[in-house]
Amino acid sequence: MFFLKLNSLSFIIIITIIVGCMSGRKGADAYFKSGNIKSYQGDYKGAVKDFGRALKVNPLHAKAYLGRSNVKYNLKNYRGAIEDCNTAIQLNPDLIDAYFNLGISYYELKKYKEAVSKLSTSIRRKPNDPEAYYIRGKAKMHLGDTLGACNDWQYAASMSYLRAAKIQKKYCTGFSKNAAMEEEAPAQVREIRDNR
Repeated sequence: MFFLKLNSLSFIIIITIIVGCMSGRKGADAYFKSGNIKSYQGDYKGAVKDFGRALKVNPLHAKAYLGRSNVKYNLKNYRGAIEDCNTAIQLNPDLIDAYFNLGISYYELKKYKEAVSKLSTSIRRKPNDPEAYYIRGKAKMHLGDTLGACNDWQYAASMSYLRAAKIQKKYCTGFSKNAAMEEEAPAQVREIRDNR
């Protein structure tokens, strides 16, 4: 009889743990979805809170780190965005958009070598991404690699990316080495998709 009670008690404990883990995951996913909605609506403070709540429930929720990095980027907290992207990548190296978001965050900090490196990783993982080529080209131009920049812009333009065609026409005709590139509005982070 005691043996049956012990087994029943053990069974109840195990079921409680499993249900708790499942509800924790569901809770984290609910906070994550709420954070995405708030981010999309421009409620960045609310989004940061919800992504933080998701991470409190499940500290291994890579997409919540990526979501919070997007919000930090939009708030111009580029260092915080980089930190969260790096954590997301450590937890799930297959989050392709995290590499793009790292690249644009480094670009905004004027760390062009790092931007080129991360955008190159993004391009290796998603080779038909014209925006990644476009921004990598801008970083290369800042580094004085006009030929590399023009090649990136030409490739992006071949994928019908109009901004690349425009900048290519402006800076790649005659390769004016002294041409200072005009800055434009910051790039947009990639919202969380179903990439793993």
